[in-house]
Amino acid sequence: MIKNNKKNSKKHSTTSLKLTSEGGAWFALSFLIFLIATNYNNNVVFLLACLLLGVWLLSAWLTLKNMVGLKCLHWSVDPCFEGSDAVYRLLVEAHDGQSHFEIGCDEANDTHRVTELNKGKRHWLLFNTKMDVRGNHKPSDTSVFSTWPFGLWQASCRTPDIPLCLVYPKPMGNQPLPSLDQRCLDIHSTDELSGLRSYQEGDNLRHIDWKAMARSEQTLVKIFDGDHQQQTLWLDAKNVQVVGFEDKCRQLSRWVVECERQGIQYGLRVGATMLSPGSTRIHQHLSLRLLALARE
Repeated sequence: MIKNNKKNSKKHSTTSLKLTSEGGAWFALSFLIFLIATNYNNNVVFLLACLLLGVWLLSAWLTLKNMVGLKCLHWSVDPCFEGSDAVYRLLVEAHDGQSHFEIGCDEANDTHRVTELNKGKRHWLLFNTKMDVRGNHKPSDTSVFSTWPFGLWQASCRTPDIPLCLVYPKPMGNQPLPSLDQRCLDIHSTDELSGLRSYQEGDNLRHIDWKAMARSEQTLVKIFDGDHQQQTLWLDAKNVQVVGFEDKCRQLSRWVVECERQGIQYGLRVGATMLSPGSTRIHQHLSLRLLALARE
């Protein structure tokens, strides 16, 4: 998870105000009614025009006041896969002893708005953006906004700088995991024989005890000191049978995900870059990060 913490991110941003399309239509209707009232000298219609115009002006003041004192703290984003949505989260805080209503930072998705943020409380605002290319990417700057109470005006304020999002290659490809003969035991194994055990899929065929197998009619494998080490599967870009480099990265990404799912210890080689073997979630992230930033 990436966070963007800056000293100046806690400062209050300048709030701007602009008219929405609904607000423009409201003003046009008010002005039209005002012209009708003036033309026909009708006090009731004139009163209606003044009322509509008063609501229009009051809405501007309420919308602007609703954003004053809102504190934008920092962004947070998790890595995602190519072709999926990166979910940015912005931590906001109600400050200066007032509550805020209908706050959001994604104008295309109303479900990501917070209905009410009471004074002194914090809340994560969500902002989605689609990532189509692997690597480090930064979306265009966004702002926190509100159209409360009537949607006639929109008040907005700038947010802290949006951090880069790491985009992994999309796991895809039809090539299965490398065959068993590409597995190798840990290099720290020794040659001292310590016992026998039953054969398991993936064991080195050179360690089979053929004499013991002839006596017991059971496939047995010699155990050497150091053989307790987990076998390692090396994922090498040279073993990927596709033409394009991007497709190679996607196939390797699929292998990494599959190894992690099966609990297989694996190492990764892409060109001159090598990642030592491992089998943890952190190792998976480092492997996918290597593929995300790899260059041909």
